[in-house]
Amino acid sequence: MPLLTIVTINRNDAFGLAATAASIHALAFKDHEWLVIDGGSTDGSLEVVRRTRPSTFVSEQDLGRYDAMNKGIRLAAGEYILFMNSGDRFHHPECLDFLTSSDGQALIHGNAEFEANGMHFTFRSHIEGPFSFVRQHPFCHQSVIYHLAALRELGGYNLAYRVSADFDLTYRYVRKYGCRRSSEYIATFATGGFGRQNQFRSLRERLHSLHSAGPASVFLLALIAAPYVMAKFLAIALVEPLGILCIYRETRSRVHRWIERRAIAARAIPSIAMLGIRIQATRTPDRGAISFVNPYSLVQVASSNITDVELGQITFYSDGIALCLLAKICYGVKVSRISFDFTSIASEILGDANVHGRRLSIVGGTDASSTGFARYLAQHYPNIELDLVRSGYFQGGDEMQDLAVTLSRRAPQIVLLGMGGGLQEQFAVQIVRAGFNGLVYTCGGFFDQTVSSGGNYYPRWIDRLHLRWAYRIIREPRRLFFRYAVDYPKFLFLLARHGSSRP
Repeated sequence: MPLLTIVTINRNDAFGLAATAASIHALAFKDHEWLVIDGGSTDGSLEVVRRTRPSTFVSEQDLGRYDAMNKGIRLAAGEYILFMNSGDRFHHPECLDFLTSSDGQALIHGNAEFEANGMHFTFRSHIEGPFSFVRQHPFCHQSVIYHLAALRELGGYNLAYRVSADFDLTYRYVRKYGCRRSSEYIATFATGGFGRQNQFRSLRERLHSLHSAGPASVFLLALIAAPYVMAKFLAIALVEPLGILCIYRETRSRVHRWIERRAIAARAIPSIAMLGIRIQATRTPDRGAISFVNPYSLVQVASSNITDVELGQITFYSDGIALCLLAKICYGVKVSRISFDFTSIASEILGDANVHGRRLSIVGGTDASSTGFARYLAQHYPNIELDLVRSGYFQGGDEMQDLAVTLSRRAPQIVLLGMGGGLQEQFAVQIVRAGFNGLVYTCGGFFDQTVSSGGNYYPRWIDRLHLRWAYRIIREPRRLFFRYAVDYPKFLFLLARHGSSRP
């Protein structure tokens, strides 16, 4: 069984069929079959078929383009199916190399280029879920890959829709099976398709599809947006002959390509430096000292007495969405948020320690918070052996150094440090320098948060909406309002002045 079925529908477009065939035969991805569903062509299409030799060829009268596509669905033998109709082409030979048999049933959608007035413009797919279909054109049909079994379960294209059956089917598919986006450019197509020539009918059919498939909230938003969509149709019709639309599309396409080049370059960058602190873009294997910084704690660490060599001994991650956004804006690098709390890796670390009965030491917070967190661990992670529990307050540097030596000698597998920014990193370096061979995680106010909330400090919906910062202001206004109002602007000032260097 081939991995992918490529379906091409054609009627009296021999030239377009030849172009499509050439792009299919040029694909580096060879685990596919090619079906040509012809509507009884009377031009030179049959000669093109004889020359290009598709896997399957059918030529007979049909009820239209969507009826022909449904024939392709019935005849297909692949695990996945893609429609590349006559005249459309694959963007480049390697555009399908990302496809594997483990991609599941979620819809796969990629980008495309379209041709107009002899120029090539970008079309970026925007499907993230059902609400994406409020947009008039959230995807390019030629750049969508469906799972064949799922497509058959949905019944294929609804022939009641003459213009927008592809919109209807894709919407129903995403509602049931979800989707995932590929950054790959999959197709090149020409403007002026059937849907483009029937814009107002297309809009009417799309609204009917959203109303029929539900939910009502998506339909209502699309209905509210309908006047804007119609105004957009009229504006395009007015400005297209003047060449203004080409200027806009060319500018937008240049921006898209610049962003994509930057993203490709960024994927090769494993970390970024802010104020002399090197922050990992993604999680790496845990070893030595690991710390999690936000704009406030990053300034504290950069301004501390820790040497550059000692900073190099600590693996840093972004503890908040603000640093992740800044990394994207300023460096073009996608940095993952990784924190030691129950919205991130704390459950994984503590769960693994519980399964393997690891020894763990707790240093941080007040006596009440550290002992309260120890009780929480004993209740929820009973197999963890608590080796040492104490507050994060010290009489001086000698006491910290003595504790570092003690921890090295006692040799627990994990040490959790819940101290202030800068101080906890300094102590982590001291522990490692004393000969400790386990893992040291800094966790800031994690002990206090866990004790005060009885577990997960952040409600699930707060975490999903990335509103942890706002929730903390509400929970801890006296401490955090000043931090966000004064310390975060200070960080931005220092970052603008010093960039990747320590202040």
